Amino acid sequence: MLQSSSNRLNEKALDLAAARHQAILSNIANADTPGYKSKYVSFEEELRKATGDTKELEGIRSHKLHFPIPGREDSSLIQTKTTGPFVFNNNENSVDVDSEMSLLAKNQLYYSFYADRVSGHYKKMNGILKNLT
Repeated sequence: MLQSSSNRLNEKALDLAAARHQAILSNIANADTPGYKSKYVSFEEELRKATGDTKELEGIRSHKLHFPIPGREDSSLIQTKTTGPFVFNNNENSVDVDSEMSLLAKNQLYYSFYADRVSGHYKKMNGILKNLT
């Protein structure tokens, strides 16, 4: 009862924000690496998959009487992709540091929002449990 579908979705969103953060940090760290192609995690696309908008993320039931599972909890479904053949530097590097810093700030807002939602859920459950005893 401590878990709900919305809380699982919020936790998945935290995983996605963390994966995006790692991709952005990798891009910034490799801004001067010749031939490096920037990476990204499409937060919105992956979150859409996690909500069950595609059939490939349906949960698997081991018995026909079990309740349907809206989505899998597998964080390996988060995919990091490389950008296209865009080149911003003379050394064939596709990292735009200004854009990456902007994405980092935006991603921090996503992460803070979902962390607050997850924390609020568990604080609420903790309050309920304290009132029961």
